[in-house]
Amino acid sequence: ANNAGVRAGLAKSLGSQFNLEVDGFYSNKTTFFAQPYYSTEAAGIGDPLIGNYQYISPSFTKFQGWQANFSPRIKGDFGPLGTSILGYEFNKASQSSSNSYSSVMNQTAADVYPPGPWGVAGLPLQSGATASLYNQSIYFIQKLPITNGIELNGGYRYQTQSATANGTDIWTGANNDSQTYSANAGDVALNFKYLPGQRVYIKWNQSYRFPNIDEFWGWSKNGGGSTFGGILRPQTAQTYEIGGNWQVLKSNLTASIFTSVSQNEIMYNPATFINSNSPYNINRNGIIFNGLTALTPNLSLGAGGTIQHAFYASGPYQNQNIPQVPNLLLNARATYSITSNWSVGGVINYVGSQNYDASPIYYNSLATMPSYTVADIYANYKYGNWETRLTVKNVGNSQYSTYGGYGFVTGPNSNNSNNYFYYPNDPRSVFLSAKYTFN
Repeated sequence: ANNAGVRAGLAKSLGSQFNLEVDGFYSNKTTFFAQPYYSTEAAGIGDPLIGNYQYISPSFTKFQGWQANFSPRIKGDFGPLGTSILGYEFNKASQSSSNSYSSVMNQTAADVYPPGPWGVAGLPLQSGATASLYNQSIYFIQKLPITNGIELNGGYRYQTQSATANGTDIWTGANNDSQTYSANAGDVALNFKYLPGQRVYIKWNQSYRFPNIDEFWGWSKNGGGSTFGGILRPQTAQTYEIGGNWQVLKSNLTASIFTSVSQNEIMYNPATFINSNSPYNINRNGIIFNGLTALTPNLSLGAGGTIQHAFYASGPYQNQNIPQVPNLLLNARATYSITSNWSVGGVINYVGSQNYDASPIYYNSLATMPSYTVADIYANYKYGNWETRLTVKNVGNSQYSTYGGYGFVTGPNSNNSNNYFYYPNDPRSVFLSAKYTFN
């Protein structure tokens, strides 16, 4: 993948009470996906009369797109009446996909399958699609002190998304769609600071998530190439949360308990190879905790974790686990300041076992993805306005995967069947960054 982008912003005072802030960005991304197997003779071998499935798939896929965002907002400070933010956000995005088929795939299509939407005698194979998004939203945030130590916070956001897509699939021919959806979000939180450094809160939240433009694409169940999967609805969720943070001696502790239910959740379906909205509600319950302690002026230690359970709340798979949601997440971290310029640190993350991404009908008979532990270390150096950072990710070179599934897998010589699959994560890797701050 190649990424490039630019971000800019400004802030201006509009008097003693109001401030204007504006920011925006433009980004461009191109992703290349190669499957060399489909350029070999092995991919074209097989006799459909004895049950071997001729899997027509591209050897090269390219996704190309851009995104632009513009967001002005006004902040107001009304003293004892609290602070307010009124904002507007505009976002536009476009993406296209194209598939390239090798001579082996073209010949296989001509030999095995009758003429189809791709042209005379089934040649040449061509597929691709384009999609565009147009988003607008307006939001309002309010912090209101009620009495000494008690504060009421809340907000509201309304967004609309217009999406248009069209393309050509090697099996179904031309297709297009256009939809406009809207969603509302809001939250109300009551904060109670009963002692200095001690706070508890109770919160209700309704949130939404519109699909990203690259989630409109999946893989053709018949053709194996990228294909338009349909314009998705926004997912919504309602969450109730109780928590707080406490300062004890030189330690800072935070913890919360939450429960939520979501509708139209955007999920990848390995049985259909596309993203879709779940027709069933999904519940999530959990506990989040985190702690940070300054053992010495130079050494700080921290630890945290999440215990959670996600399951279908309705429908034929009620109470079954949601895939790709580990029940246990733990982390430990340390930072040590060697001098005023030098500091080093590290973090260790543990991710518990989780269900493979699969159709719920397979859950009871499938294994679970193994748990894994991965560690990162880093060193920071500051000099004047310069700051540099050296990071070594996966310092132990652990072999692990954050995503795995169960579905139709292509094997050698067209020996294709349902099986487990996974995407390995990066091995040990080194990153060096530098930042300069202008006065």
